Amino acid sequence: MWEKSNLRFISSKVFFYWLYIPAIFLILIVTIASYYLNIPISRFTRDPLAITGGHPFLGVVSNIGAILWSATVAICFFSYAILKTNKKSHDVLGFIMAGGFISLLLLLDDLFMLHEEILPKYLGGSEKIIFLFYGSLLLLYLVKYRLNIIETDLIYLILAAFFFALSILIDLLPESFLPLHHLFEDGPKFIGIVSWFGYYFTVCFKEVQSVVYTAAPNKITNSDG
Repeated sequence: MWEKSNLRFISSKVFFYWLYIPAIFLILIVTIASYYLNIPISRFTRDPLAITGGHPFLGVVSNIGAILWSATVAICFFSYAILKTNKKSHDVLGFIMAGGFISLLLLLDDLFMLHEEILPKYLGGSEKIIFLFYGSLLLLYLVKYRLNIIETDLIYLILAAFFFALSILIDLLPESFLPLHHLFEDGPKFIGIVSWFGYYFTVCFKEVQSVVYTAAPNKITNSDG
């Protein structure tokens, strides 16, 4: 009993550190940046709409998209933790973890406008090269985990790829080329995010469900015995 309680204490301490150290570190980084860049700390901490005085619904579709990206990341990482404790195969674990990291990368890109603002302006990266990098990363992911992907509900992944490709294609066109340019660019992008979320939700749900159903008969047998 003492060993089990000690293990719980250690794991709770680890969770405590992982939870609060990054949060405190972020606040310290923001404080230092505010001091050296001579930018008011409120510019880093307050809600963007409160700073700009914009309408509460400003960017509502983009914000909901970021929520779905975040949900996808959380689902993948949480499912990975559950499946790992149940000794799921390395291919399945790698497939879900890689999907979580790709979703995290796309979340950060979407949330902080990496390919639109930060990378081109501050690091001199071309937007087309960034798109090529993302495309290569996704292709590598599809090739490496093709056997896992074949066994999943592909409709959501196919729809995600189609709508993302359509959004990127329209983004590369001049705004004057197409009426309602942003509707035809951001609309497919949002549907792509919804499809991406739907894909990993179904994948993770089925994998976790299989673990639960596998463990359930053992519990029933033990209780009968």
